Amino acid sequence: GYLGELLPLLADGTLDAAILPIHRASAPTGLRLIRLLPGRNVIACRQGHPLLRKRNLALPDIGAYSWIAPPAGSPLYNDLKSVVAAIGLTDLRIAFSGGSLNAVTSMIAASDALTVLPYSVVFSLRRALAIEALNIRIEHPERDLCIVLREDPTSQVLRKFERFTKAAFATLEDTILHAERKAMWQGGLLPVSWTAG
Repeated sequence: GYLGELLPLLADGTLDAAILPIHRASAPTGLRLIRLLPGRNVIACRQGHPLLRKRNLALPDIGAYSWIAPPAGSPLYNDLKSVVAAIGLTDLRIAFSGGSLNAVTSMIAASDALTVLPYSVVFSLRRALAIEALNIRIEHPERDLCIVLREDPTSQVLRKFERFTKAAFATLEDTILHAERKAMWQGGLLPVSWTAG
């Protein structure tokens, strides 16, 4: 779900917790936000995409390609429109609009189309789905991936879930940082600057 759907369910007690991209100022009173990963979007493509071989890649170079769009109304859809506007394209050529991450990543892996995804998603799925991030920086809204919890200090289950989730995402963040350091030592280019903290 998205922010607009999940926050009311958390506020009224239907949900105990949600993991979603959110700006820290967006949480209403009575909910706690715990940052899990820094927000950073990238332009994703299939492994072997022609743009991955291009030296000195610039935003105008991606204008010739169509896009896989996240569902309309999702934060990523708005991010995609912002990226396309920053490139200076007046016509957003959508090759496919998917309702799930699986559908979007499957279409990316099987075509030359591009999409906007969080770097942590591309990093996590890079081997299994043969997708990569283009080595180009794009604007990213001020959102982090957070766990949002109802204020309920007496719930042992929620405390255990919070500890487990924080530990799992800390491991992912460490893995990403290690991979970037290794790429730097090997002289490779990094798709983004991942900032811990």
